[in-house]
Amino acid sequence: MKNLILLISLFVFSISLFGQNIPESVIKKNKLNGKSTFFDIQKAMNEYWESRNVHRGFQMINGVETKVPGWKLYERWEYYWEQRVNQVTGEFPKTTSVAEYEKYKSNPNNFLGLNTFSENWVNLGSNTSTGGYAGLGRINCVAFHPTDNNTIWVGSPSGGIWKTTNGGTNWTNISTGLPNIPVMCIVYNKSDAVRNVLFVGTDVGVYVKNGSNDWASYSNGLPNVVVAELEIYYNFSGDKLRAGTFGRGLWETTIESALPVELLSFTSKVIGNSVQLNWTTKKEVNNKGFDIDRTPEGKSDWEKIGYIEGKGNSNQNANYFFTDSKLNTGKYLYRLKQIDFNGNYKFHLLSGSVTIGVPDKFSISQNYPNPFNPTTKIDYSLPVNSTVKIILYDIVGREIKSLVNKEQQAGYYTIQIDSKDLSSGVYYYRLTAQSDKNDIILTNKMLIIK
Repeated sequence: MKNLILLISLFVFSISLFGQNIPESVIKKNKLNGKSTFFDIQKAMNEYWESRNVHRGFQMINGVETKVPGWKLYERWEYYWEQRVNQVTGEFPKTTSVAEYEKYKSNPNNFLGLNTFSENWVNLGSNTSTGGYAGLGRINCVAFHPTDNNTIWVGSPSGGIWKTTNGGTNWTNISTGLPNIPVMCIVYNKSDAVRNVLFVGTDVGVYVKNGSNDWASYSNGLPNVVVAELEIYYNFSGDKLRAGTFGRGLWETTIESALPVELLSFTSKVIGNSVQLNWTTKKEVNNKGFDIDRTPEGKSDWEKIGYIEGKGNSNQNANYFFTDSKLNTGKYLYRLKQIDFNGNYKFHLLSGSVTIGVPDKFSISQNYPNPFNPTTKIDYSLPVNSTVKIILYDIVGREIKSLVNKEQQAGYYTIQIDSKDLSSGVYYYRLTAQSDKNDIILTNKMLIIK
């Protein structure tokens, strides 16, 4: 019964729109009248919007994006009638909503309310909203996490997306980046559950949310149209996102195109106490570049250690490498954080850990930089546990400063020297390492210039 009342309202609404909201100039220019078909009106209005550079209900006025009066009303009128007119001629139906309602009332079964089911509905909320989004209690659409029954997303006809992770006890507004417009549908991408990728259809096209990132437009190539329904076709050769629209039919895009990089390989090579990372991409779309992250095995505190710029767009294999130098003995994990120009990202973890072993000999490097002021660094390596002393001497052999004096395990080490208490000139630094099997003395020269 509510549906038929709505049908009556829409019928009256349709007449009102044709009589009052189609600009007089459009009616005169296209000679529209009571005999005009749906296709006549649709063509005239599309030309009208295009002539004024109206895009998804907005146009630029004095450099400001401004909402166009009447556009949304027309889109709803168009959607309503497109499904009811003659699909070949565009003629409007001969019957009326009132006649159809009388026919409906004539069947007593429509009013018996017979129901053999037993329901026990429970309100999951939420019925209040903040932050400029109204009407959270009015739900247009809902989506569920495929493996977590407590995670639910809902969209409001007054604008906004909310999420619960505890079955409806608490709801969080996750609408940042999304225009304050009706949300028509939500779909969850089951192929990318790690990042929790969501797509929504709105009055102004499709938007995507990648994990914790803000919503971003995903409408490139779509016409100026309301998206009423979204579905994902999962396929080995590339998942397809399909959009049903108000008056513009069905549209499709390959979701893979939103993931900028197809990685062919990601490998590592140990050279002394350095690790060389190598990776190859098969193709790249909108690829800004790669962050390189590292963490000691057994820990989760990832540290960004470098960045390599991507190729942007490329259909050819691309090879990349990055060297992580001067590592201490131990085991490490590496990952790539691939980032596109929209701020979306995806992690690629290196298979297995990388082991930096102990050195095969005693050594002490030339300080770097050299000459220097005010600071410089020295690397040294110990193949076995040793008692280590590193002493700084002036040019005539007088001891100036003790830099290291302690027991140290086999491994790689780095120290820093500050010259604030030293004058310009030539200095020598000497490594003495005593172990059960060896007594080693190594000396180098450095220069301070102030």
